[in-house]
Amino acid sequence: MSFQKIVLAIDDSKFSEYILKQGLEIAKIHQAELMLFRCIPHNDVQVINSVPYEMGLGIEDINYNYRQQQDRVIQSTQETLEKLKYRCEQATNHELNISYRYKIGEPGYSICETAQEWSASMIIIGRKGHSALVEALIGSVSNYVIHHAQCAVLVIEPTKLSA
Repeated sequence: MSFQKIVLAIDDSKFSEYILKQGLEIAKIHQAELMLFRCIPHNDVQVINSVPYEMGLGIEDINYNYRQQQDRVIQSTQETLEKLKYRCEQATNHELNISYRYKIGEPGYSICETAQEWSASMIIIGRKGHSALVEALIGSVSNYVIHHAQCAVLVIEPTKLSA
């Protein structure tokens, strides 16, 4: 089986460097296009749509809060773009067709949606290695992707770092 388009889901963790190296090797073996993808989670840039005036906040307070949240969205977006551009520049030595994309949203859903929009044949994603209890409480992005992606999914385990 040959993979022509690979979405490589990364975040800001140190583990993403390892995932990037693995993704570059796999893309090179398959001579595939590679898209670096980063999702900015909603809770990192959460915007309050409306606050009832009855809560005692004046219009100035509401506008100030809204502006601060918009600034967080802009800052997170700029930081994400800079990191993605930097990682693409690092990867150009591998003679691959590499692009990048980001979305603000729920990570698992956004990864699957991006892969489908781009007609990816594979998604590469890392797994944080949370305990079963933590995964049951907060969920798992990799688990979501495995169950909802419409293409092959390769999950890289953190324990593989030492290999």
